[in-house]
Amino acid sequence: RKNFKILSSSLKATQSTHAIGFLNLYIREAHPVDGWQLDENKEDDVCYLKPKTTKKRASIARRFLDSLENNLKAPFLIDDVTTNALESQFDAMPEKIIIINDKHEVVFQSGIGPYQYSAEKALTFLKNNLV
Repeated sequence: RKNFKILSSSLKATQSTHAIGFLNLYIREAHPVDGWQLDENKEDDVCYLKPKTTKKRASIARRFLDSLENNLKAPFLIDDVTTNALESQFDAMPEKIIIINDKHEVVFQSGIGPYQYSAEKALTFLKNNLV
């Protein structure tokens, strides 16, 4: 959450000065109650069971978006709970930043979060590569 909030605020500023778009992919809850729950989840009151339907996953994603103070205005795609195709395609569990150019080529990938995830590196890449 902390990384996403930092990135969200910074990207919002970048989006207002450059013609670029953003897309959020919600793949799955990183720390479900019936999985690897963290104390931080209890403190933040974000305790969820692994969703069994895509509709339930979308509900969890909506609560996450609503909890962000500076909500990044971007489309939000929800991974299908039965296939987890987006997670498989982008190897993004639990979080990752991926930048795709206008030719639909991946031009930047962060490491997997939270330890290899760097909002700063993504922002630096954008600043250095925006035309």
